[in-house]
Amino acid sequence: MPSRPSHRQNARSAAHQILCDWDPDKRWAEKLIAQHAKNLRDDDQRLATRLVMGTLQHLRTLDFVLTPMLRNGIDSVAPTSLWALRLGVEQLLFTRIPAHAAVSETVSLVSKHQRGFVNAIMRRVQREKSEITAKLEEAPAPVRYSIPDKLFNRWVEAYGEDATIALCEVINEPAPTTFRINELKPDARQRIEASGIAISPVEDWEDYYQVADPKQSIPADWFEQGWIYAQDPAASVAVRTLAPQPGEQVLDACAAPGGKTFLTALAINNQGNITATDSDPDRIERIEENCQRLGITCASTATTDWTDLDATLDVPAAVLIDAPCSNTGVLRRRIDARYRKTTLNPGPITSTQRRILANILTRIPDGGRCVYSTCSIDPAENAHCVHRVIDELTSSHPELKLTFVEDHQTLPHIDDVDGHYAALIKIERQA
Repeated sequence: MPSRPSHRQNARSAAHQILCDWDPDKRWAEKLIAQHAKNLRDDDQRLATRLVMGTLQHLRTLDFVLTPMLRNGIDSVAPTSLWALRLGVEQLLFTRIPAHAAVSETVSLVSKHQRGFVNAIMRRVQREKSEITAKLEEAPAPVRYSIPDKLFNRWVEAYGEDATIALCEVINEPAPTTFRINELKPDARQRIEASGIAISPVEDWEDYYQVADPKQSIPADWFEQGWIYAQDPAASVAVRTLAPQPGEQVLDACAAPGGKTFLTALAINNQGNITATDSDPDRIERIEENCQRLGITCASTATTDWTDLDATLDVPAAVLIDAPCSNTGVLRRRIDARYRKTTLNPGPITSTQRRILANILTRIPDGGRCVYSTCSIDPAENAHCVHRVIDELTSSHPELKLTFVEDHQTLPHIDDVDGHYAALIKIERQA
């Protein structure tokens, strides 16, 4: 009778299947984990998640290690065997999992005729671990930090090499789970305090908290009951820059999943009107679900594509545009985003950003204001985008007077939060 596979083997099998199915542009790791690991025990889910995210985080580094050991190169290895090797080497080099377990269970992931080959490579990495570690210390920075050259070089151009290396170090560290207490629910803070789980404020970021004991997890009912909204503090920069007031009408463009809708509702104390829009009906559903859970009563939704010059939705005097972007500011949370086409080649996304911003700015009434924001750290998507649109609209629409008021950029290696950008533009219309 065959032996029953262990829970750890099940976790590794799930991780291997996720990696084999992963595509940086079409099938993201987070969604695949939810799909493939949902039937595992909690501890196995955590292990599978850690192995998947670790393998993707170190993908370039792992291939650097494996390439000299593969006679005909990376591309000659069957994908299922290659992902098994990457997963196995991840365990040998970057986890505390015992080497014998990493080797034997990696071998068990592949077909019988591949097991000898995979076993030989794994044994070699195990034997040569000290030499490999020394070699990695001397490798180019993009290899050490597993960052594509295009991305690394873009950051060097924007921030310099020393700052880029500091940035790479930070985005390869786990991001803390921080949250905002939902003051729209009067008993939320009392309920959290009554749970007996201590929370501590995030330094320098008013109204943001984390669980005081890093070994404790946030209880599920805090989310389910709408007492908190999990969010990086830097997400608040855009809403603080807009400074919406109670009774005001606000357009939250590109709003899904609703994090800034929540912050806006807090700012106006649920008094006023927020129109939250997105171009995807499924994402509109997520906004509506979050509004219901969080007790947001001042928001309505509308499916609107702001790249469409014929969009018919009225635009109020206060607008927040949280534009689609490359996600370079949140790479420590979205591990696999560093490999996406939109991240490596942001040209098409910057074109979309400019189109959305220009389309909305031309509709804002006299005396209005607009905040343009992204979770990117690339100037081309941020300040360059804003100033280019202002210049182009000033030339093509002489009746518009657009004033760039201020902008803010958070950087993970400086501010210890995600990278977010927000720019405030004021609109006047001349007769």
